[in-house]
Amino acid sequence: MAPSTPLGLGPASRWSAPRSGIVLAGAVSVCLLAPGTATAQTPEREPALLELGMGARALGLGMAPQIGSDDPDAVFVHPALALEASGFHLGLSRFGNASTGYTLSAATDWFGGGVAVSLQTLEYSGPGPGARPGGMDPFFAEDGTGVAESAATLTYARELFGVDLGISGRMSTQRFDGASVTTGMVDVGASLPVGPLRAALSVRNLGRDPELGDEALELPMEVVLGVGGYGRQVGPLDMGLAAQVVRRDDGEFLYGGGLEVGYWPIRGRTFVGRVGFRNVPEGDASPVTFGGSFWGDNLVLEYAFQPVDGEDGLHRLTVGWR
Repeated sequence: MAPSTPLGLGPASRWSAPRSGIVLAGAVSVCLLAPGTATAQTPEREPALLELGMGARALGLGMAPQIGSDDPDAVFVHPALALEASGFHLGLSRFGNASTGYTLSAATDWFGGGVAVSLQTLEYSGPGPGARPGGMDPFFAEDGTGVAESAATLTYARELFGVDLGISGRMSTQRFDGASVTTGMVDVGASLPVGPLRAALSVRNLGRDPELGDEALELPMEVVLGVGGYGRQVGPLDMGLAAQVVRRDDGEFLYGGGLEVGYWPIRGRTFVGRVGFRNVPEGDASPVTFGGSFWGDNLVLEYAFQPVDGEDGLHRLTVGWR
């Protein structure tokens, strides 16, 4: 029999090295979020990395985090998942030569619950403040204005009355045309099993002070509902699915989901293929995404791709240890 969650580890087998990753992430975050000069000339849209800051597994599933796993990247969206998350992931995202993004996430058990740290950076150029990656708006311009974004998130979760509860604090910084603006936000959420799947409900981007005006990033509050599960055996294959719906306070809905199929010819060596679908309100990105993984003992290698009409597309690579 295949393990029900190839990425999952029981409490007795959790690796202690993620604590070192968390310490490293905390040190790096000081550099990423160094304060700068805030001016009124800031981008008109929220940081793109808040939508694109997840790992390759989520992109391959239509940008829906796999709720039913211990993937530390999923904690970026649902803080309650920090209770089951473990290991650390390093990620790279590329769109042609126009943008580069990096992610680092680490999680481990601590103080009767789970703690996680995630860091994201993204650099790109666009024709103006509204330019965004991911196919949400018209894409990058070769001679556009440079935009640099970063975010650091610290999360704690624990179980209460049979429900996993979590809270995240995040500092997001956006640098654009000489301006630098940093805003602190809070995410809260809950997670619990629903039949063979697991569900998570989170409210993101709470706490923006309206009195800050142009000195704060425009971060719309989001309500995110996700479900997922992996490990349902069908013959020699393990099946999984994930889905997500996001409702923003401006009335916009984002949704996506996908299927993943795993094959393990040798125990501890699993190959996974994924296909996903997500809505793309603006831009030329395809709604279909693709991905795959190799899980070898403690090693995690994942890749995902989203085509973009007339462009090279969005590529994402994740390397992890669990």
